[in-house]
Amino acid sequence: MCDSVTPYWPNTWREALTRPAAEQMHIFADFVSELPLAALEPIANAVKNNEKDENYVSAMVGADRAYLYIPNGIPVRLELSAIPFTPVSVKVFEPSEGTWWDGAELTADGALKFKGRGAGRGMDAVLLLLP
Repeated sequence: MCDSVTPYWPNTWREALTRPAAEQMHIFADFVSELPLAALEPIANAVKNNEKDENYVSAMVGADRAYLYIPNGIPVRLELSAIPFTPVSVKVFEPSEGTWWDGAELTADGALKFKGRGAGRGMDAVLLLLP
């Protein structure tokens, strides 16, 4: 542990606890602690043409909900047959702020579009799909 400031460690460990990344870890812990993990299973085919790079979309589904992590907030097209229900509602979770909003639209062909939001680094999002 670093108790002194050096060029390599610009903060002490106590100061680091007040940095934005530390707050984001609290947001992450709160988010994960509320997930019904026992009722969810990972699936690899929730997104059509899922990229095998930094844009790879991870998904977990259950009987009544699905979560998708979209790393760069890019528009995606769902493989609706891979989800065990017909999604009607889409909620967006902003991991950097810990807030939920209704900022996504799901079309009948499975295209997900974000409203009023850009894409790229730092624009990751978690989507909650509900029947």
